[in-house]
Amino acid sequence: MSSKKSPTTTAEEPQDCPICLETLTISEQVVYPLPCQKCDFNYCNRCVDGFCKSAQDDFQVASDGSRQVKVTVSCPQCRSKYPMDIHDILLLRQAHSLGTSVIRNGELLGDSDLTATQLSWKRDFMAASTRDKVRDAQALYLYCTKGKLDESVVEKEAMVWKTLLEKLPVEVEEEDHNEDDIEGAVSHDGDQSQSSRSTKKSSPRNKKPTVDDTLFQGLHDFISKDEKIYLTELFASGDLRSLAQAAMILHGILRLSMSGKAAAFAKQNEVPMSKYEMQKQVDLIAKTKASFPLPNHMPGYFLIPSYSKRDGFMTLADQEWDGSIAPPQVSQRVFDQIYGSLYKPPQDEYPKAVVTVQGVRGPVGRLGLRRGDVVTHVNEVEWKGSAIDLQQYIYDCHTNHPQDEISLMVNCTSATATFLKLRNDMVQRSRQPSK
Repeated sequence: MSSKKSPTTTAEEPQDCPICLETLTISEQVVYPLPCQKCDFNYCNRCVDGFCKSAQDDFQVASDGSRQVKVTVSCPQCRSKYPMDIHDILLLRQAHSLGTSVIRNGELLGDSDLTATQLSWKRDFMAASTRDKVRDAQALYLYCTKGKLDESVVEKEAMVWKTLLEKLPVEVEEEDHNEDDIEGAVSHDGDQSQSSRSTKKSSPRNKKPTVDDTLFQGLHDFISKDEKIYLTELFASGDLRSLAQAAMILHGILRLSMSGKAAAFAKQNEVPMSKYEMQKQVDLIAKTKASFPLPNHMPGYFLIPSYSKRDGFMTLADQEWDGSIAPPQVSQRVFDQIYGSLYKPPQDEYPKAVVTVQGVRGPVGRLGLRRGDVVTHVNEVEWKGSAIDLQQYIYDCHTNHPQDEISLMVNCTSATATFLKLRNDMVQRSRQPSK
């Protein structure tokens, strides 16, 4: 008589994924192993995701770029079909893994203690539709594994993600009211069009997660898939605080990339891309930048050294700004043609006085600050003073704490947030298949 598997003994003996040989996590090995009906073959989320990705195409691309036979998502060992959608199993694993990572003593950790991937997952599980899916997936998983796993243990482990859902606020899924306007203005090649408008509205949370690699300032190779989705959502949220958070995360990724840690992390946690996929990504980035130019002044986070008045590493000035977005010089015509009739700065905030960067040199000049950048936050607090006040603050920091760095956020404005949201809507609309 076969006995039910008990996670209490399996957890003490970590196993490796038989495909990639990486160590299986508790969520993958113990709590939610794949429910094959004919064998006990189990593998990690990374390899599952790779199989799912191959199954979505009509062919599989090998590492040399050649086309191979399509791979279907079934048990690699016995070739039997899984009794439930494999994406639901991934969702359960993700929920359990997130719960064990962000819950301490029954309370949620603060966002500052979480990685970008964890923040992305956390946001996903705030959506009401995702909550319903994970609950339905749990019930179906128990049914499909009846007699093979100890249901009491699975239910006990499920309390991890159930506690997570109780602690997280429920995100109200709003309809995208700008969808019709975008569709009427943008065609699939990025030009203005008079295409028909759809009357069907859909929630952004119900849409397939999308990534815009052009937003990551050349750091896309150092960012995981989940982080890319989350950063794209932050940049395109239209929210000022989300924009500032995205700038801070990118700065952290930049520092990691310079140390080599980010590259190692990405290679360990992502399915390596083939040459064909890498070239396709490069081509898509170039096409998107050409069709939908980015603003000349993107949100940024910088740690600058304090300096004396004699050093004068940075020149600042007060300026009246009407909320207009400066285009790159090489793309000004396309910029005006694409966004000219659609972008309008928030009427209740502009024009207003802002502090702008007029010149940088020395150690500050090597950080990436540009002439025309709008200083919005100093030491992560919104700056409401004048240019003279900010210069004096930097001088005082140099006098009192010469070794300390000062954090500056630039271009984290409501105008930039509004523009990037509009641009993202247009980019995503252009990527939808023609009907």
